[in-house]
Amino acid sequence: MRKYIAIFMALVLFFSIIYEINAEENAIKNAKIEITRVDFGEITWEYLEINIHLGIINNESRGINIEGKFHVFILNVSIGDAKMKANVEAHSSQELIIPFRVYYDKVAEGIVNSIKSGNFNLTLKGKITGKILFGLFLFSQHIEATWQWQ
Repeated sequence: MRKYIAIFMALVLFFSIIYEINAEENAIKNAKIEITRVDFGEITWEYLEINIHLGIINNESRGINIEGKFHVFILNVSIGDAKMKANVEAHSSQELIIPFRVYYDKVAEGIVNSIKSGNFNLTLKGKITGKILFGLFLFSQHIEATWQWQ
């Protein structure tokens, strides 16, 4: 009889772990990341600072702790990389502001003029990574978000 109880307990533990991994993985997979706004920060002779406002929405029953690495594109031309970290509780959202500097000597003059005139689109392409099952495993999700300046 003890043998059956031990087997039963092992199966319950196994399925509980599988359920937990699946729930945490789905929370990261279903997180919505969108650019909610783009505005300008500091403007100097060397660079222009763009503030990228990211909205992270977690509609799942598990909180998420994620990190993201993105390539930043303006007018479909890569202008650099950005990083973010967020901890979003279950059934909630969070807004992050990512300051990003565009150095004039690193990008084409046409891109700088488009930014200054307000006629551009900004795209983030990359992935978010979250820890699941008490941080024992990592789960990554590719994302893409675009903002059209209007």
